Amino acid sequence: MYAYRKCMPRLNKHLDDKWVKHCQKLHRQRLKEMKPAIDNKPPPKYVHLVQNLKKQQMDEERYSQIERDNYLLLDKMSY
Repeated sequence: MYAYRKCMPRLNKHLDDKWVKHCQKLHRQRLKEMKPAIDNKPPPKYVHLVQNLKKQQMDEERYSQIERDNYLLLDKMSY
């Protein structure tokens, strides 16, 4: 137990070993009580990224133009 700490001076071998065991016990206890720090939730979905507003606007303009042309053709066919 002392082999890895030869450079650290100690006065009482038994008290030092007891202190090291105490620190190791605290460390193990903290490891057991530790909560995971990984966020597994999916990223938030933003409405402005899901909806393509420019495409919707262009489609609406296109459909209104088609409706207008159809109305004109129908009007010409009725006379």
